[in-house]
Amino acid sequence: MISKHFLCVGIFPLVQAKTSNFDSKHNICCVLDKKLSKMESFKHILDFKDRIRIKKALTDQHKAYRSHNASGKTPNSSLIHHRFNFSDRPEDPTGYPERMVKGCFYRMGYTGHVNKRNFSKANLSRPYKFFMHFVIHAMGHQKGGYDVVVDYVMCMIAALTLNIPYNFSKLIFEQMKTNLVQDRFLQYPRFVQMLLDDQIPNLAKQESDVLPLEHMKNLSLDRIQTYQKQSENDIPQFTRLFGCLKDKDYVAPPKGHWRNDDSDSDNEDDKLEGFVAKRCK
Repeated sequence: MISKHFLCVGIFPLVQAKTSNFDSKHNICCVLDKKLSKMESFKHILDFKDRIRIKKALTDQHKAYRSHNASGKTPNSSLIHHRFNFSDRPEDPTGYPERMVKGCFYRMGYTGHVNKRNFSKANLSRPYKFFMHFVIHAMGHQKGGYDVVVDYVMCMIAALTLNIPYNFSKLIFEQMKTNLVQDRFLQYPRFVQMLLDDQIPNLAKQESDVLPLEHMKNLSLDRIQTYQKQSENDIPQFTRLFGCLKDKDYVAPPKGHWRNDDSDSDNEDDKLEGFVAKRCK
């Protein structure tokens, strides 16, 4: 019966994933509670998190069910767009020039080498590390590897920071489409359940069938605080927020730039010296 409903609402069948192949830290929600004892180190980013344009996708702690997620279905991008209140348009990009994106990260105070293809959370101050953490865990397509900020997540971060368009709907849709091969894991279980419950009311549910997603909490903040047991001297120092992180009315810089001409923060050109493109396309 479920498959018939999917045909009616524009959700099409894909290859079924094994229900045992599940990661409890994938597609989890971030935490916004300012009263948590471990939140002090991350307080600078909280106002932005409260108004971020992907807030519903980041914070809706919707229960996901194993049997529903194992049905082997994925939605079209239009359903994703409407269910998660994304403000993107079909023509919006899912990528930006690599140099521009890395320039944005260096403006955050990133300390790693420019010619690493993917950047690492370890090379950012705690507030920006927290920013990477909740986007990777909620929006990333893979299980594991949560220390690495892969290219498309870097582009997401840059778009959110610089107040420029990004097609979150298309990105999630395309990642779901790649999860076609037998034995792949249960991808985006929370998102899939939100879409199912929206399109197919009154689906039978049992508590014993719930997928135990480990949403962020105080313990998660403690782990970021002491990230990979870095010493205080090894953790980059936080300086300040910029762009949309600081100002909800921030005007995006010119195309291909990560700062406006009248910006009063440091210039990142020296850190980008010797830049060599690492993308495969």
